[in-house]
Amino acid sequence: MVLIAAALLDNLFGITFEYAFYGAIYCLAALVLFLPNLAVTVRRLHDINKSGWNILWGIIPLIGSILLIVWCCQDSKAEANQYGESPKYL
Repeated sequence: MVLIAAALLDNLFGITFEYAFYGAIYCLAALVLFLPNLAVTVRRLHDINKSGWNILWGIIPLIGSILLIVWCCQDSKAEANQYGESPKYL
């Protein structure tokens, strides 16, 4: 939602790049949100007992993104795993 709002602000103020729908506000928002997004995804992978390094599958076009979406939609396990207790079942 933040990135959509940033892109709209870029277009509203006319500060988009020549061949793109986004501009400086969008780029700044994307940079600010990158690390929190990465942290949340790694925590989600830990909830389903997968290594955080599995986020690198997202580099592979299409297949990697689909794989990450499937993993992130899985239900976490009730028992503790190597990363600790699941916050859902505390």
